[in-house]
Amino acid sequence: MGSETTSVRAYVLTALVLLTLTGLNIGLAFVPLGPWNTPIALGIAATKALLIGAMFMHLRSSPSMVRLTALVGLAWLAILMSGTLDDVLTRGWLAVPGKSARRPAQARRVSPSGLPGTAGDPGDRAGRRAPGVLLLGGAVDRLGLVAHPDQGGQPTRQPLLA
Repeated sequence: MGSETTSVRAYVLTALVLLTLTGLNIGLAFVPLGPWNTPIALGIAATKALLIGAMFMHLRSSPSMVRLTALVGLAWLAILMSGTLDDVLTRGWLAVPGKSARRPAQARRVSPSGLPGTAGDPGDRAGRRAPGVLLLGGAVDRLGLVAHPDQGGQPTRQPLLA
């Protein structure tokens, strides 16, 4: 390791810059920037990651092998993210036999508590359902209980791959 020491002042300044960037990130979340919200937030996050790596992880004064290891880790993260984005962004490009491009008619919203959202729920505001998970055909938990819309949302034990 390098013999270079970092002063307390540098740590405090870095912490203040990180707090400022965090506040900027939170503030920009409430500004309608359209499609630029995500790239700006990711740019701020990348800047914060570089500051943390350089100052608090001491990559600035580390041997070249440690810096290379950090760079290879970032390259591996980029490979994994590009593979995931490749899958997510290209869904629906090719027709799958037996599947339609539309959502099935039995798709429904389920409140965060797991119960189907209906008008009159406490989370219902002006006829809108509470935000929840979109389910296609029923809620499935880890025990294999399935809640089907035609049964009023009552869980019944059925084979999952029927």
